[in-house]
Amino acid sequence: MRVTEAVHAKSWNDLQYWLFADSWNASIGRFRSRYAFRGISDPGYRLETTLIRLGGCFATL
Repeated sequence: MRVTEAVHAKSWNDLQYWLFADSWNASIGRFRSRYAFRGISDPGYRLETTLIRLGGCFATL
C-alpha cells in the first residue's frame, strides 16, 4: 500500500488517533495499525537502514 497523503500529527494523542484509526482486526482480536513510521522526513529516501546508507564495510561500522 502506498500512502499518497501526508499527515502531520500535532500531539502524541493526535499521532495515536491517526495511527490506529480503523485498525481493529477482529480475526486476531487486537488493534493493528496499517502504517509504519519510517523515521525520516523525506519520503524520497529509499527504504534502507542507516548502516546501508552509510555504505562501506558494515561489520566495521
